[in-house]
Amino acid sequence: MFESPTNNKPFLVLMTADCVSDIVALNGVINSIVPGFREYWVPDGRELLKYLMRSGQYADRSLYPEPDLVLFSDESSAVCSFRVLRIARRHKLSKRIPFVLLSGSARESEKRLADKLGARLFVQQPVDKLRFSEQLSSLKEVCERAA
Repeated sequence: MFESPTNNKPFLVLMTADCVSDIVALNGVINSIVPGFREYWVPDGRELLKYLMRSGQYADRSLYPEPDLVLFSDESSAVCSFRVLRIARRHKLSKRIPFVLLSGSARESEKRLADKLGARLFVQQPVDKLRFSEQLSSLKEVCERAA
């Protein structure tokens, strides 16, 4: 799951632009775990869903390939992060693509809901780089065992 496929396709991380500050800070962490990864940005949760559902401009998979990891924030006002997770779960997207939710909330109830809806990681913002690195490494191990 965290290795580049044998067809030499780079590992693709799909991200929402509303979490730019945290993600820019974490690019080094991601690159240390998945060297040479490629990132693709969408503006918000609504566009994230369009990309994942191959809707509109995202229909062409040669231009918009399926991501290997989705990293998104609950900062988006367009679509609630839990709605994104519900839709991804309904379409079985979260079974094959790990979803990582960056959240400003420390509420245990929200962490449990994100987990129930299929998020592989719930990362509290502001992000602690060391903790995130440990979490992402654990996620990599889980995905590799499942593959």
